[in-house]
Amino acid sequence: MPILVPASAIFAAFACLVVATAGPVRIASWWPLAALCLAGLALFGRYVVVRLRDEPQALFFDGSIYLAFAVAVYFCAGPLIYVLAPADVRAYTMVVRPIDPASAFALTAMNLLGALLTLRLFLALRFERVAETSRSASHELARIPASRLLAMIAVVGFSAKFLSVVPYELLLTSRPPSAPERELARLPTVVVLVLWSLVARRHPSALPLALLATCAELVTAGLMFNKTDLLATVIAATLGAFMGSRRLAVLVAGGLIGATLFAIASPYVTFGRDRLTHLNGGEGQAPASLVERARILQDYAQLTSDGSYEVPGGSWQRLNYLPDQALAMRFHDRGDGGNDLALAKWLVVPRLLVPSKPMMSNAGIDLHEKIDGHRLSSTGIGVFVDGYYNGGWPGFLIGIVIVAAALRFVSEIAWGVMEGESLLMYPLMFSALMMGLRVDGWLLVDYLGQAVVVTGLLGAFVGLASVLRPRLGHA
Repeated sequence: MPILVPASAIFAAFACLVVATAGPVRIASWWPLAALCLAGLALFGRYVVVRLRDEPQALFFDGSIYLAFAVAVYFCAGPLIYVLAPADVRAYTMVVRPIDPASAFALTAMNLLGALLTLRLFLALRFERVAETSRSASHELARIPASRLLAMIAVVGFSAKFLSVVPYELLLTSRPPSAPERELARLPTVVVLVLWSLVARRHPSALPLALLATCAELVTAGLMFNKTDLLATVIAATLGAFMGSRRLAVLVAGGLIGATLFAIASPYVTFGRDRLTHLNGGEGQAPASLVERARILQDYAQLTSDGSYEVPGGSWQRLNYLPDQALAMRFHDRGDGGNDLALAKWLVVPRLLVPSKPMMSNAGIDLHEKIDGHRLSSTGIGVFVDGYYNGGWPGFLIGIVIVAAALRFVSEIAWGVMEGESLLMYPLMFSALMMGLRVDGWLLVDYLGQAVVVTGLLGAFVGLASVLRPRLGHA
């Protein structure tokens, strides 16, 4: 399996990084960047294809497949905007997001080297005891009748979402939802997956319910300006349909729908989130009434209709992290980097017990303030540069270990869930897939934090299986 990440590719990426940062050759053309990005697309694309060819069911539990895909999108396709985009898009990009060819080449080499080392370490790591614990609990809980379990998941999940989380976000209640309630509000995604699986298995009665649940999730995610939930719903529907049909065309169709949805929703979601952050004085997104959200949608429609919000190469621009990555590295080099690694110890401390616990998710807002002078938006840099931003080159290496270990740990749990076939534990499968896609995110919240959450949920499921075992044994 490690042949999927050849040592020659790791050496080549390292050599490119050395040449770009310390070598005697000064890169003044954009074409070396294009060659590096195209090589990365071929390499990570091959990883995905070979992994799925050798083990198709890995699509449901192997987070490295999604990480390789995300690296290809963000760190290979994104930088190509400087080379392959139309002339007007390239000119606009160099005005609003300037970077020189040498820095762009070095950062891309750094991202690809980080991704290659992460995949190599991911393939080498094993958490067999964790996987077996997950499989055993999933097997026990799978004995609960599927129809009863699906109904229970739907009632609990939709209740948490529409009686707690959504009312708070729409200012219908002043009580903020607890962390467990927010996690339970993710259960409707599992309902979407199961229902589309039943549709693919030719259960006609499931189609209206599948459409209703999917539309409810998409509309809610749109109102909440939550791009992750939008994509998670499409992924759930695609995986569910694929589980029921095992047809490659389903995956292709789901991928096209997801890509189209991303292109359409990304600018709208960014506009809405920035507006809500502005309403909250720059300290995260504020809850807002349905009327206010409708007004935001109206403003966005007005701006796009008259061209005021049109950005040349808009969707492509959002895949390009290079300029912000360069600035983040400069901030660290002059002693003004991040402090997320120092905050890691707080991840296991419940805020309920320590109300003064530091905010764990403000890194993007803090960095945006350093770059643009205000806290009305958030800037992302990806996990590998995030490691450097927090700890220099040692931090870069620590970040690789964190991503590989957290992703492997959660993927092993997801494998156990799939083997045990418990619908109740399906959210843990989604955690592995979504973690892989968050390579453009942050080490603290998207990898370390998510690993802690998944560990807690696994413990809860193991405890539930132990309590129910006497009854399930006689079911």
